[in-house]
Amino acid sequence: MLLLKFKEFGCALTVLDLLIMDIGTYTSMIKKTKVSHTTLQRVLMDLRNIKAITKRDLGHKKVEYIISAKGRRLYKHLHGVQELLRSD
Repeated sequence: MLLLKFKEFGCALTVLDLLIMDIGTYTSMIKKTKVSHTTLQRVLMDLRNIKAITKRDLGHKKVEYIISAKGRRLYKHLHGVQELLRSD
């Protein structure tokens, strides 16, 4: 199931946040999320599987991710969950 682990939850939220700001390259995501390649790949695959993001090949080993309307709605809900987790 998507985002059951807190590390992946935080990573997914950061990825969606970056995509909303139009920062969609894999290199920028790995630097900003500060997670392993394996974790980032898993999160990106999960987000692609639910059609929250799309992947676009730009050339030799260059990939860009784009957030969909569904991804924007998911971001709002995940942000709400994050706020719930922070509150006492």
